[in-house]
Amino acid sequence: MIKFVNEKALAPMLRPVKWIEDAAPHRCGTFAAQVLQGESQSQGAGPTVSGVLADPWTVRVPAAHPQNALAAYVKTGDELTLAAGVVLSVQQVTRAMDGYLVMRCTANERAPN
Repeated sequence: MIKFVNEKALAPMLRPVKWIEDAAPHRCGTFAAQVLQGESQSQGAGPTVSGVLADPWTVRVPAAHPQNALAAYVKTGDELTLAAGVVLSVQQVTRAMDGYLVMRCTANERAPN
């Protein structure tokens, strides 16, 4: 397996993302992330199985980036705001093998119960 991790190559894709915690104490802050619109995960060539059906977004946060320690506290239900004013609701947070936190989000939706 070839593992491609090159922070310099991916750095131009980093955008500021504002985080607001849904639960008390409602912490907030900003971190740098790669933000992609659309569903990227599929289990085959056909329709996505158990994907996010609303307006899907993927937020990839390089955990090793010095400004991103705060991103480790993001949980399902928290809110992310992009510079363009788009508000995302975090639906799932996972840690990828390449050291990124991957947040699956939806725009203009609340978190699942």
